[in-house]
Amino acid sequence: MFGGKFEDKESPEECVIREVMEETGLILKEPKLRCVVTYVSNEWETEYMYVFTANKFEGELIECNEGELEWINKDKVLDLKTWEGDRLFLERILKIDYPFFTAKVEYEGEKLINYELNEY
Repeated sequence: MFGGKFEDKESPEECVIREVMEETGLILKEPKLRCVVTYVSNEWETEYMYVFTANKFEGELIECNEGELEWINKDKVLDLKTWEGDRLFLERILKIDYPFFTAKVEYEGEKLINYELNEY
């Protein structure tokens, strides 16, 4: 997944479009906000993640200096190694008609100790 930090005065939609373009060369069309995740840890500051999906884009894929880019079929996403809390929200994101939701994941080290979900 692509990601990054907000720039000054940037909306979540502007941020996701910019970050995906910078890291992939692709320009997202009609990104859809699917969930907001709050990460809490005993080792780092609380972080908030806005999760978008998009089915339309323009441009050509470029090389990324942050990792190897590869298209993954949706039915293979959950086979990838990921954090336990990420797996819980990815299961929902992969369902096209799943409603918008928020999630809160709490970790001690790398161990998931709590998970909360609210659907809207």
